Amino acid sequence: MKMDWNIFLTAKERRERKRTRPLSLRSLRSFAVSILLCSSAVAEEFPGIGTFNAACELYRAKDFLGSEKMFGSVAAQTEDDDLKANALYNQGTALLAGTVDGSISNRLDAVAQAITLFEKTLELAPEDMDAKQNLERALHWMAGSRIKRTEKLLDEADALLNQDQARQAKENCETAKETLSPVAEDFDPDSPKVQPLMERADRILKKLERAIELTKEDLKNARHAIDLYEYRAAADVMLADKPERKWAFDLDEELAKEFQQMIRNNQNIITIVYPQNQQPPLTP
Repeated sequence: MKMDWNIFLTAKERRERKRTRPLSLRSLRSFAVSILLCSSAVAEEFPGIGTFNAACELYRAKDFLGSEKMFGSVAAQTEDDDLKANALYNQGTALLAGTVDGSISNRLDAVAQAITLFEKTLELAPEDMDAKQNLERALHWMAGSRIKRTEKLLDEADALLNQDQARQAKENCETAKETLSPVAEDFDPDSPKVQPLMERADRILKKLERAIELTKEDLKNARHAIDLYEYRAAADVMLADKPERKWAFDLDEELAKEFQQMIRNNQNIITIVYPQNQQPPLTP
């Protein structure tokens, strides 16, 4: 039996629907947070109502984590679509409220779970405007949070390259793309920030790939110059102080060992071309 849960609304009915899209975490406080209550007579007829109402009381006591778990239990056990829809909605809202007051520390995971819960609510109740509004806002918050995280990762990658820490810079860029990918695909595909950030990450990754290619070319060119007895050209290549080479050595240990072995094997050539007091600094 399906029921019209609206007849059990408390005196404080659902707030007026708004179609605004907040721009920061603060706006999570404006999520629709109406909680539906049912009478004791209904509770006897429909299993799960008692737990539902107990979860409402926990929510009002600001025990958002406890209420989220109880709403989840109701949603998992009830066979009534209306009760399930409202339990899922309230469960998602409790998660969002917990991220605002700090009782739920992992905001990204909590908001991601809330998004799933609102989507499930709308599968059961497609016209639920509160669920639509909260879903839209959760998606917007998630997109903004991931964009900020991506920007931070890429800023760190630039700083790491200046310190010749190419391996960590590459990891940052790969993590940045993974962080941003759901925004482009699901959360906010129309965001004007997504494509420039993706391109920025790709530029750094391509720069690092090119660094390895250039270092391999230098290795080949130095060996070729030695074979042709062009010792000065070989020494200049071996001793060149290039940031790209430092990045390549940090990224590819085998390439670094191979290059450094070549320098050791041809130290006599380097000494002839550049006496010890005239040698340019050796690339580590």
